[in-house]
Amino acid sequence: MGASRKQFLVPNRFYRVERGDIASIGAAIAIVVIVAALISMAPGRAEEPSGPSVPAGISTPPSPTTPVLERETEAIGPYRIRYEKNYQKYPLYHLPGNLSVYGASDPAWRTGNEIVFAYIEESAGGVTETFRVPYPVWRINCTTFAERLPEYAWFRMALVDAEKGAIVTAAELRYPGNVFKNVQIQGREYYLIISCSHIDRYTVTLETLPAYLQ
Repeated sequence: MGASRKQFLVPNRFYRVERGDIASIGAAIAIVVIVAALISMAPGRAEEPSGPSVPAGISTPPSPTTPVLERETEAIGPYRIRYEKNYQKYPLYHLPGNLSVYGASDPAWRTGNEIVFAYIEESAGGVTETFRVPYPVWRINCTTFAERLPEYAWFRMALVDAEKGAIVTAAELRYPGNVFKNVQIQGREYYLIISCSHIDRYTVTLETLPAYLQ
């Protein structure tokens, strides 16, 4: 009799899952989804804008100092002249006692198309920074405002050649009003000495005409 063949049958295994287990698995999945959503919604740190990058080995040049009164100021508007803190370096920084030798106000230009290329707006006296004027003909227009004590208002101004320390022209104004001084010198370096008493505020504008812009 031949040997009998044994057959091994592997029984199918069935696992019974309780409803409580399904609920636990679903709750776990829901928690994971909620946590992931909260992480993605969390606000991050805003990055500050950075300036343009500079290639290695190249240094950034310092900001150029703006020439006080160059022709380019016509395109960007009037330049504001400010007081010089270290004015004692100038050859002259005190006004003489008598400014009447420089005459009264010059006649006003009546063209109506004056161009203001620089100005000063202050309420106290001082000595300005230096500046150059490239126009062959220009004028200084001084306007004072005094509402509290107009009867005591007193304004004095002198244009000084910075190299020579000599007064080019000067003006004196009592009571609120205007005074004009015409200048026909160009290319020199100047500064202004200004003194005022009982003045609320004043403006000094440097002006020229379109014909002299060429």
